[in-house]
Amino acid sequence: MQNILNIINGDCAVEIIKKAGILGKILPRKDVLHDGSVPKGMALEELSEIRAEFIISRGWGKPEDIK
Repeated sequence: MQNILNIINGDCAVEIIKKAGILGKILPRKDVLHDGSVPKGMALEELSEIRAEFIISRGWGKPEDIK
């Protein structure tokens, strides 16, 4: 078996993916990736900072919780 990493948008689908028997690790990304910019070619730390600033700018949570 190849190493498979399934990156999903949030925790809501984790149990469904497990029950479906999909192989590999499941990594829920706690970010609304369908809103705002997701630039390619960045290190995770850089992308996380950009995404955090976007979410904060929308007022979707307290900065200290988001970061």
